Amino acid sequence: MPRKISDEVSTEEFLKLPDKSNEQRVREALEKEFGKKLPKKRVTIGYYTHEFDLFSKDGTIVGEVKSGRDLNRNGKIKAYRFAELCLDCLYLMSVKAEKKLFVLTDRKMFGAFNKMITGLPIKDVEIRLIELKNTW
Repeated sequence: MPRKISDEVSTEEFLKLPDKSNEQRVREALEKEFGKKLPKKRVTIGYYTHEFDLFSKDGTIVGEVKSGRDLNRNGKIKAYRFAELCLDCLYLMSVKAEKKLFVLTDRKMFGAFNKMITGLPIKDVEIRLIELKNTW
């Protein structure tokens, strides 16, 4: 039976809940941090429609959550995955919001992504690590 979450559960406890998806665990932690609901939302950008993982009702916070590790043997993100991550950053740069968050949940992916984007024009996007601890 899934555990019921109350307002008394700490952010660290949220990040350990096995009955939630990684995206949901990050969403709940950030909702607690910012004091706002951050549901998914589909937004039209030019000719494309993109569903953001996190989007506050007032439009001040928008974000993407990426989980997993997809590194080659040299520790670099595989080309197709790196392109997907950069595209998500491009979507974030294309919307108006006070806070644009790109959240990675794996420390090695976070480190590799930060190295690989050096020199790329990713502007006004906060790249964050919210490392998830699985306890099962």
